[in-house]
Amino acid sequence: MRVPTWLRITAALWAAVFLFIVLTLPPATRELAEGLPAPYTRRGAFHVHTVASDGGGTREDVARAAARAGLDFVILTDHGDGTAEPAAPEYLHGVLVIDGVEVTTSAGHYATFGASRSPYPLGGPAYAVVEDIARLGGFGVAAHPDSAKADLRWRDWTARINGLEWINGDSAWRDERPMTLARGILDYLFRPGPALAALVDRPSRLLQRMDDLSRTRHIVGLAAADAHARLPLTDDSEPYESRWTVPAPSYEQSFKTFVNLVHVSRPASGDARRDAASIGEAIRAGNVAFAMTALAAPAALHFSVQARFPGRGSIGVYPMGSLVPAAPEMIFEARTPDVVESGRSLVRLTLLRDGRVAATAEGPVLSHRVEDARGIWRIEGTLATWPDVPWLLSNPIKVNADAYTVPGQPGDSSAPAPDPVNSLELTAGQWAIEHHPESVGSIAPADGGQVFSYRLAGGAPAGQYAAAVRATGSTQAWDSLVLTARAAAPVRVWIQLRLSDSRTGQRWGHSVYLDDQSRTVRIPIRDFAPLEPRPSVSRPNVVQVRQVLIVVDTVNTAPGGAGRITLEGLRLVGSRPANQ
Repeated sequence: MRVPTWLRITAALWAAVFLFIVLTLPPATRELAEGLPAPYTRRGAFHVHTVASDGGGTREDVARAAARAGLDFVILTDHGDGTAEPAAPEYLHGVLVIDGVEVTTSAGHYATFGASRSPYPLGGPAYAVVEDIARLGGFGVAAHPDSAKADLRWRDWTARINGLEWINGDSAWRDERPMTLARGILDYLFRPGPALAALVDRPSRLLQRMDDLSRTRHIVGLAAADAHARLPLTDDSEPYESRWTVPAPSYEQSFKTFVNLVHVSRPASGDARRDAASIGEAIRAGNVAFAMTALAAPAALHFSVQARFPGRGSIGVYPMGSLVPAAPEMIFEARTPDVVESGRSLVRLTLLRDGRVAATAEGPVLSHRVEDARGIWRIEGTLATWPDVPWLLSNPIKVNADAYTVPGQPGDSSAPAPDPVNSLELTAGQWAIEHHPESVGSIAPADGGQVFSYRLAGGAPAGQYAAAVRATGSTQAWDSLVLTARAAAPVRVWIQLRLSDSRTGQRWGHSVYLDDQSRTVRIPIRDFAPLEPRPSVSRPNVVQVRQVLIVVDTVNTAPGGAGRITLEGLRLVGSRPANQ
């Protein structure tokens, strides 16, 4: 039987397309022998979603996929407001599952773990969420900070974040051109891991951001799978709300693409709480590296500096994340497993100092001796077959500890407060109440101050609020507001400034935490942010204030919530003489 010409041509074309795809596939994952002894290295995934928010699988599904991918731990970060009790760490299918939460702030998402349950919903300004997570004992990371979607990108680099995601699996593909994505989809059908890896570029801007932030404080880089096990086809918001999704990439494939290599101080004990604490300690210390395991696996990276200090007989060895005093001579060392092809190593290690290349090595070992080592030091590793895709990234070693803030002891980077010349006391006097139609509030003198009581209307969040309002009667320009207050239970309130006499006047706000301990906070006017989408004035250093408001709303209080705030002192402070 004669085959029609059109059918032969079609078959030939399809064969040519198939051959082209096969011949131009990205290199397959190289399987390595365990070249480095690393009994205390734990491989894991951070930033994973389940059906508890917008993921495609359960905790059990995630654990099974992580086990198949060879992971030791997974940190879940389902979307939430921190008011749910975190599940205790547990081993599922041999994988340690650690509960966290991804909190939405006004300046991006903050992925956290290790925090206890919050007594009120977390949200609002980034600095407020960062402060609350730290108060609750947690560790927080600025999520997808280089996302191509502006509403997902982290935007407040003044907040005292603990870390940032230098690689994010959900962001990697968003900045690619349509043809690149189309090719990636085809490659994924044949070599899923390498196809996903090919979409990851060297995070140059984030590495520079890491170096810049590291000059003044301790900050940690983490790789975020941002795994959902599904992709939305319609609504691309986060959390995912699209009804139509594709179940790809799978959890297992996300976990096989890249991992965090966490260097813990002790071997796994089998006790979930103890092992979770060990991993958390190492991450907080910055003793963690990134490995693109879709290129070559199992990957490993040892990076340290040796230093001998005058008057000490022994040599100190300091790992990633360390702050090290400068010594007369220091030796930086890095080691990885070797990747060999045709008798030559494909590994290239680069040692960077303050973002600039200090030394390179063609092979799995780098050693570099320095006399004046002050600066921020990192290691990057690439493979000759993947020159544009990062294989390994280290967290920094920072030399000359005197130049940095000690981790856990954040310094105040703000400008010093001006010397006050005059002030306006507002605690006493005529107060008013404003509130949502179904919410209630009252304020009355008590114990030399004012007691503001409130109850928000119940139901779904719909703009419920209650506010105590104090007119200033002043035309003076003020530098700061000073508040002394306490609350019957932990709460976050807005301190707002209204810049005209009308209720719809320009408002600026700052979020303040209160509990049953009396505390005094000074808020510079420059730290107030506009609460309208298009402020009529730019952020000022001094401002005329018509009214001061103490506001409780559904940003940090659940509908139906009630409470009592005692205002012990409230005053505006100025560094200029009155009427100037």
